[in-house]
Amino acid sequence: ISGMILPDLDRNYSIDAESTIERFSSFKEVSVITGTVPEVLTTFDTTEISFLHIDLNTAQAEVAGLKLLYKNLKSGAIVLLDDYGFPNFRESRIAHDELAVELGYEILSLPTGQGLIIK
Repeated sequence: ISGMILPDLDRNYSIDAESTIERFSSFKEVSVITGTVPEVLTTFDTTEISFLHIDLNTAQAEVAGLKLLYKNLKSGAIVLLDDYGFPNFRESRIAHDELAVELGYEILSLPTGQGLIIK
């Protein structure tokens, strides 16, 4: 919906539900759920989360998902923000920093470019 679209997006990612379903078809434990974030997060049980890895490459979806799921993170839960420290994802970093202030947590910027939250 918003956020940076990378020039090599079509080489590295599926661009529609059909190609995603095909890519994961050999993994019987994987379910592809189509829709928007956070809409799809309300379609299954998200209680008692211990680890959450966020890598959506768009600030709006990442923040909306984390805002919805934050209350379900267990004490000591780890949240890994994949592209938090990379210059190409400045919009995401700003949005995550604003959410951190709103919800009252801190984000540790890792040398890998990721962000780490421990609830």
